[in-house]
Amino acid sequence: NANKNRLSYFYISGNPGSGKSQLAGLVAKRVYDKTTDLSSSPSFVKTLNAENTETLLDSYVSLATKLSCPELKVTSIYSSNDKAIEEKICNLKDLIETKISFYERWLLVVDNVTSLSSTLGFLPELGSEQWGNGQLLITTQDCSCVPPNSSLCCHTSISQGMMPSEACRFLATISG
Repeated sequence: NANKNRLSYFYISGNPGSGKSQLAGLVAKRVYDKTTDLSSSPSFVKTLNAENTETLLDSYVSLATKLSCPELKVTSIYSSNDKAIEEKICNLKDLIETKISFYERWLLVVDNVTSLSSTLGFLPELGSEQWGNGQLLITTQDCSCVPPNSSLCCHTSISQGMMPSEACRFLATISG
């Protein structure tokens, strides 16, 4: 709501083993519990594994299936021998975009991003109105490419894990 129905990003960066994925999982659970308790409108929470293009492709196939994209179309894109993995990801993202507007609230946790510069092109565009009812929560070690905070983009960095008070402030910030 704070982003006027435009897609926002929230980055969690930190060293390996600092708890980025665990924190993202806690946020995802909280968002899921909150949306299912407050609304009967369609909503979802899903994790995309962005460790590499193969895992991201598999995650997009799973998301497309969960959002009831046409199964034959999803299978055709995924099993095509004529397309590179990157093109398949983009095609699936475009297919998902046709279904995303049916969901009032959603959260995609984009986990294990190793290179932000090479992954961002495979994600919905920051500020997009077509993807506007949701938010991306991105975990990465690559904090050098995280854009500065703005109305659509926030970043928190953790190094050795978070103290409970820091975690509470973080959850309050991301949940609005």
